[in-house]
Amino acid sequence: MEDRVLDLERIYEIIDFHPTKQQEKAITNVAGPQLIIAGPGSGKTQVLVLRCLYLLLVKNVPPSKILICTYTEKAAASLEDRIRRAIRDLKVEVDLTEFWVETILSKIASELGMNKSTIWYMKKRLERTGSIRLYDKTKHHFQWRPTLDSIQQK
Repeated sequence: MEDRVLDLERIYEIIDFHPTKQQEKAITNVAGPQLIIAGPGSGKTQVLVLRCLYLLLVKNVPPSKILICTYTEKAAASLEDRIRRAIRDLKVEVDLTEFWVETILSKIASELGMNKSTIWYMKKRLERTGSIRLYDKTKHHFQWRPTLDSIQQK
């Protein structure tokens, strides 16, 4: 196994990825949280994988300090699998037991202290209708709110 700190160009070579300038900027930006929005086939998943590898292996950020949120559980599982495979391919040793890849909804719900059955219900509702029920403190009642996707489709 190699030392944990690697050169980004070496990571690109081993992973066989040649980023565009925009992708490179997204991968290397460490000025705080980052939101990546891009269309299908644009390489956003690979950019997220490489951003994670950059933080872990070049910047030596502890895995417990990295949180990646996706929209679906399938995307979260795929992303985590790709990151683990890339680390194996790079032949480096990283303990990912405290690494976080979650859905946005799960992260918000857990931060609000919601139980698993409430989270499950919210996910099913979101899949079916495109909206979730949020508590409006000013009006003291629950209200169905559209998600970002359903707002953009109007």
